Amino acid sequence: MGVFRIDSATVSSLQSIANLNCGLPGVYARNLLIAAGKITFQEPVILPDTSLKEAKKTKFRGVKESGDASILTVYPNPAQDYFVVKIKLDKFKGRGLINLYDGNGKTIQSYAFTGKQNQVIFPTGTLKTGFYLLTLEAEGKRLDSVKLAVIK
Repeated sequence: MGVFRIDSATVSSLQSIANLNCGLPGVYARNLLIAAGKITFQEPVILPDTSLKEAKKTKFRGVKESGDASILTVYPNPAQDYFVVKIKLDKFKGRGLINLYDGNGKTIQSYAFTGKQNQVIFPTGTLKTGFYLLTLEAEGKRLDSVKLAVIK
């Protein structure tokens, strides 16, 4: 049984795990439900604690991310059942295109997105084991690309 074909009993079990466990099992259960299209999830925004006394406050510098300034991020990599493409385009309101190329440069899949989307989930059911290239195009320009490995 693949991740995209889960029955109601499995959905119920995964929802219980996702709701009751805030560790790795809960995250994994939530991701499986998202990939199967059973739930949607909005990532929470964590703000600094403003209740501390002025002397004990440390300057909040935002959520730390990797020093990589990539517009396009793919995880998990290597992918098995699915992969998530994270798009980081600030102030972009138009339409863009994500292209998936095989090792020979042949276009395998294309996905059009709007500036409001910040991630897209791709199933790997039709892909063979190997290496692929994902590119992000917007406003007629190739903005970023990233390599992806698929294992079965």
